[in-house]
Amino acid sequence: MSEVTEFRVPDDLTIGYLFRPFQNEFLDAVLRGIVDSIDRHPRRVRLIYVWPTGDTRSKILATGRFRLLREQPSSLINPRSFPISIFESR
Repeated sequence: MSEVTEFRVPDDLTIGYLFRPFQNEFLDAVLRGIVDSIDRHPRRVRLIYVWPTGDTRSKILATGRFRLLREQPSSLINPRSFPISIFESR
């Protein structure tokens, strides 16, 4: 997974779709990359996160750069088990 920590997020990214792809230091690296990209080229970015864990939600909000727009059940898998969280950059 070292590719994840070295990936440079494109400066034209406006929507990131994440299906519970990373945790721990890998998620930290991805979030740092997104925030760095926003700093280089300010714009609104939305993150659509399917199946976020409590820790994931907290880490995204802890960047201080995103707010939770809404959460909804996912009909992709099991509406009762896997929510979708949509975040937007501030």
